[in-house]
Amino acid sequence: MPELINNITMFICIVMAVNRVYGPVARNFRKLTAGVGDDLTMGGSMVRMVLKKLAAAGIAAVLVSVPATAQEFRLLVIEQVGCYVCEAFNRDIAPAYEASPEGEVAPLIHADLRGPMPEGVTLTTRPFVTPTFILLDPQGVEAGRLIGFPGEDFFWPYINQMFDNARNATSS
Repeated sequence: MPELINNITMFICIVMAVNRVYGPVARNFRKLTAGVGDDLTMGGSMVRMVLKKLAAAGIAAVLVSVPATAQEFRLLVIEQVGCYVCEAFNRDIAPAYEASPEGEVAPLIHADLRGPMPEGVTLTTRPFVTPTFILLDPQGVEAGRLIGFPGEDFFWPYINQMFDNARNATSS
């Protein structure tokens, strides 16, 4: 039991340090622990080892912030044929997103820039840049927008900020 308490204490300290430096990175537990490599810029191997041990013990799920309601939102990705950034997103980020807590809360849906929007979607303005990521609330109304793809390091914090802003707007 003392080892478990030490592991929990270490985990909390690590999450606080990572959160202080990288903001909402710690929210995405799977991304933090899988495929990051051994560089210390995103947590490093020691952090992954501790997180994986805690996850195996079932503790990390309690400590990591995961939204309560599944599929309360949808993330609409506006793309077009020939968009190499869209292709890179779909190849490199979309699989991780779909397996993440964010993907459980807001599943990806895709639409063509020049095609019709999915039924029931209400946007503030028509998108004109690809990719554009539009957070839709449960009624299909736009709740947030990220124009362009800022790269993986900035995508996750932007998406999480959109979730937070949308939740705050609906709870007000």
